Amino acid sequence: MNSTFQLTYAPEPKSDESLRGYFERLNHINGMKGAQNLCDKLRTTYLPQQARPFSKKYNNYFINLAPALRMKPEELAGYFYNQSNINYFREINLTNTAHLYHKDFRFCPLCLADDLYMKHLWDISLVTACPIHQCNLQSECPHCHEKLKWNTWKLNECRKCGESLTVTPIVTQCDKYSMMVSRLFLEANNNKYIEALLLATQRMHRAFDNMLSTPKLETYAMSRIQQLVHLGLGLLHSSSFRHSYFVELKHRKATYRDISIESVLEPWANFNSVCQFQYDDSLPEISFFTRDIEAFDEGISTSRLTTYKKQNELSLSHQISANRLASLIGLDLDSINSLVEHNVLVPLTVARKGRSPIFDMNALAEQFCELEIHQVSSSEELIHFHELNRVLLLFTASHRYIYELILNGKLKLYCPGEHRQLKHCYLNEQDLYKALQAQLYEHEQSVTGTALASIFFSHLTLIKRLEAVNLFEANHWSNEYSVEGHEFHKFINKYICLNRVSYFANVPENTLLDGLKMLRIEPIFQESFRGKQLILLSDSQSIRLKLYKFIENLKGRLIDKYIGF
Repeated sequence: MNSTFQLTYAPEPKSDESLRGYFERLNHINGMKGAQNLCDKLRTTYLPQQARPFSKKYNNYFINLAPALRMKPEELAGYFYNQSNINYFREINLTNTAHLYHKDFRFCPLCLADDLYMKHLWDISLVTACPIHQCNLQSECPHCHEKLKWNTWKLNECRKCGESLTVTPIVTQCDKYSMMVSRLFLEANNNKYIEALLLATQRMHRAFDNMLSTPKLETYAMSRIQQLVHLGLGLLHSSSFRHSYFVELKHRKATYRDISIESVLEPWANFNSVCQFQYDDSLPEISFFTRDIEAFDEGISTSRLTTYKKQNELSLSHQISANRLASLIGLDLDSINSLVEHNVLVPLTVARKGRSPIFDMNALAEQFCELEIHQVSSSEELIHFHELNRVLLLFTASHRYIYELILNGKLKLYCPGEHRQLKHCYLNEQDLYKALQAQLYEHEQSVTGTALASIFFSHLTLIKRLEAVNLFEANHWSNEYSVEGHEFHKFINKYICLNRVSYFANVPENTLLDGLKMLRIEPIFQESFRGKQLILLSDSQSIRLKLYKFIENLKGRLIDKYIGF
């Protein structure tokens, strides 16, 4: 039941006031003991962290508070949602919005002395300075150094020592970088740059880790946030900073001797692929420095790793997201997720909503560097790894099956030059096609009509005609036309598809048809539709041998590779 309580003094919110600050001001001018005392009368609970924008209960406070102010909830909400920063942050999708608003009570003592209210700008995590008075924000009492908290007795007094925060304000001059960032958020007119800066602080939060892990800005002390902001600005605006960062990354190559340089530089590649910003050298004085992540950021799980050479134990060098892993080894994200599902690839983390799994780059290197890779000077009769997506469609096989064969040494890898990354490798066509032929179907899974059209290099209409002549039974109960796995299994073992033979032997279908007439072999099924045809032969050893001999005579050489059956 809604409260009928109404406040004696109900001033309108200031145009740049935070909701938490508004609660504190209402409490202050109405002589209450704290914001929780006010919320008790509103029959709700006051949690300062929930009164930050984008929290789950942010809008509930407008519903509960509006009647006590003699306003409508949407009227009260309008004061706060019209603040440019809130609408501005709605468009930022690259980080959790919870990190954008700090949990602490932070204020500018000079602003508070001028007008007793808390500004929305002070709540933004990356804002550590007042753009008006060019001083650092404060989060503790300047007299007793007690950390200030929300839900206070009075806005301008320390709850512990009772000293004023504004009568004799103590200020510290801020640096120019903190001032730049504060003005950036105050003006709120460059959304793309805000995103770039947030990504840069995430990168420098764990400079050699490829997670682009989000620092918990909402809990960090201002000194820590300022340091991260300086590093992020250096990454965006200092060529010497970026050069030193690359040198430090490449230094890791000496430790991970068998990992390619591309993998060592993956943290930068990951950042660069996400951050759409034109780097410049407008802040050349910002210098790069190496810092101990474990000592600097308490509570971060860095994982202890041992290289596959068992040389020594090291802190986590870098991790990689599923998106970047897919890009590196030439797969799509769905294939990576399939590999995870079947335990071919084991991630470090369970995927959270809106985020992909994170993998240990070094564990992957250990897994793949054990593979035997043969050097080749040319790619004749070899198929490039990134072409697997196209090939797999022709066999209804999965990447999981290919990985299992490669990791078990049943499919050899070939690679020109010194590259050891999987995306640079080739597979022998004959070995690959024979392996895939064994997995042309999965007994428990149905095969869609679209997949069948790809497998037989034909048209869906012709596939459907196979049912009309009782060559297989289709499933009409699902949304998409399909054939059950066991039905397809029987079909593929009973017939030879001349379309596939034509494709894999690189011989025109009409030439093969002429050969069949000469060999007195009659097709079981032959129909055409819109320029495509589907030709099936009975699968027998004699027909197979005749086809092989005909193609060998046509080519003028022995055929020692997969030709479609």
